[in-house]
Amino acid sequence: MRGELKLILEDGAKVDRLPDGMPFHQTCTAYWNQLPFYGVSRFFPSEQSCIDRVRDVRWPAGPCCLRCGSAVLTWVASRCLFQCADCRHQFSVKTDTVLHRSRLPLRTWFLATEIVIESYRFISSRDYVTAKHLGRTFGISYETAWRLRQTVLNDLKRRDSLLAAVVCTGPHPY
Repeated sequence: MRGELKLILEDGAKVDRLPDGMPFHQTCTAYWNQLPFYGVSRFFPSEQSCIDRVRDVRWPAGPCCLRCGSAVLTWVASRCLFQCADCRHQFSVKTDTVLHRSRLPLRTWFLATEIVIESYRFISSRDYVTAKHLGRTFGISYETAWRLRQTVLNDLKRRDSLLAAVVCTGPHPY
């Protein structure tokens, strides 16, 4: 199962899950309170730190094979994949998630999630962060940036958001 995510609402109440029907900007406010204090780029400085975080959130007791459930896995470092010793199935931390088949680095997903959460927290317009802005920020095409933005927004609206769980590391110290 996914890692524990305790959210702090605007009124200071700590909750495990977001209430149904909560407006999206309030949802982002709850997530904003959980973002790393010094920012995602400093908290997750490398791609490997992002892989480790997704692995720890997806499999708190340690990774297991998605096909047969075996816990005997080897890490194929050259391809950033796990390989099951029993059935030889290969999978990554992105497999069977909203990030499945994405060629973007995990660090880009983490940074884009932070940008979206912060923009919905502080901006009151309807546009918020645009795909054009994300494209310029990460040096990717408009189509890729649009898909990135839509995937992040759709995942943040879910109660069991993977991106929120991996990016939100704990409450601010203030």
